[in-house]
Amino acid sequence: MIRFLALKSDNFLTNPESFGTFIGTVIQNIEKQCSRANWTMVVSVVSVQNFQEEISHLQTSQACDGTIILGTNLTDIQLSEISSRFNNFVILDNAAPLMDINAVSINNYQGGHLAAEYLLQNHHNRIAYIGSKERYRNFQERENGFLDALQSKHISPCSTIHISQETGMAQIDFGRFLSESAFDATAIFCESDYMAIGVMKALSSYKLDVPNKVSVIGFDDVAESTMVTPELTTVSVNRDALAGLAFKRLHDMILSIDTHKAVVKQTINTTLALRNSVCFYNNLNDIM
Repeated sequence: MIRFLALKSDNFLTNPESFGTFIGTVIQNIEKQCSRANWTMVVSVVSVQNFQEEISHLQTSQACDGTIILGTNLTDIQLSEISSRFNNFVILDNAAPLMDINAVSINNYQGGHLAAEYLLQNHHNRIAYIGSKERYRNFQERENGFLDALQSKHISPCSTIHISQETGMAQIDFGRFLSESAFDATAIFCESDYMAIGVMKALSSYKLDVPNKVSVIGFDDVAESTMVTPELTTVSVNRDALAGLAFKRLHDMILSIDTHKAVVKQTINTTLALRNSVCFYNNLNDIM
């Protein structure tokens, strides 16, 4: 039996149902891999603040052969403390580049760069950057890639705004910004699809048409990105590969297939899911 372990913090997760479609799909894919190997998987959520006590309880009451640890919201210090409690484990969704731990992650830098390149190809040069109030490593890497792509064309974001990750609060946060500030961006990049959907709702309430007035691009390609109008153009992550690589690495560790005992870090590049929320910019957009 293996365990999928997530650690909730003040602004990240409250229970397994709050994983959302992105991590939820990854969990489902890992469960399929387990089923093929005749293994079982349990999903556990513990508190970052009390992880030592809670993990000790889990290990005593329900021992596992290996663990996949969701690292999205974890710092290197937290990862080091948590990983010291396990033998066979893989970190998911955090590259932990300076740590000697096995990890499977998204190439967030490449994804941010890709999003900026696409907006630039569509002749946008007044671009707003919308990030999360919580600065996880993934978000910072997306920002670095996006800014580097803009800077290669001697462009800087016309606005940088930090809002809630949750769609409803993101709509409120960005709506407040629109009510208090002059906004002249022709395109917006959001660090996640949930933020992008909230931003699109706020733009609609201010009669700012997407994409004719403002183009919007997100990140993650969650299922909800096809349930809004217009459907959201976004940076897409291969969740099957993310789950498959994490399971394969853990599987090999448990069965001692890796005789070299090497630390392996695997990074999955992103692609663009082109839909209807980005359009080619020309001066006519400003007078529509």
